[in-house]
Amino acid sequence: MVIGGAIVATVLAFGALPFPVPSVAAFMRAAWPVALLVPLALAIVLPWALATWDPRVESMATRPIALLDAAFVLTVTTMVAWACVQVATWGTRSSGIDAARNALGFVGLALIGRWAGGRDVGSVLPVGYVVAAAFFGGATREDAAWWAWLARPAGDRSSWEQAAVLLAIGIVLTIAGPRQR
Repeated sequence: MVIGGAIVATVLAFGALPFPVPSVAAFMRAAWPVALLVPLALAIVLPWALATWDPRVESMATRPIALLDAAFVLTVTTMVAWACVQVATWGTRSSGIDAARNALGFVGLALIGRWAGGRDVGSVLPVGYVVAAAFFGGATREDAAWWAWLARPAGDRSSWEQAAVLLAIGIVLTIAGPRQR
């Protein structure tokens, strides 16, 4: 839970601080608040935390390991998102809301990537999405493309729906177990 505390502390202290990102749409560097990118840490760490097992041992386990993994991820992600929303009550409203939404979406992408290609793909897929959204997602947060949910303003309903759907798909795939190669 140390990573969750670090994310919340960073959002609280530096959430509104602009972070330069390259943008093709702006033909220059754009700047996103740090709160948009900090939840990437959670999406990078969780696939590694889930991959500390021996697949041979777990294939013979009597406990529902995939269900326990999904419950663990959902609990950690929900706690971090809830704590980020609480930051909104301390005066940095959009930073906390942005970080909560992006935690849901990034973890969903990480779980989808983990199911599709293992922990390495799970950790890299959210980062690849951020790079694509930075380059091609739009010049400002207000005119960000519909698919660039991570950069949309905090009150954008569609961005929340996309992030929640990604998390739901990731949880379902985690419960289903690893993809058979």
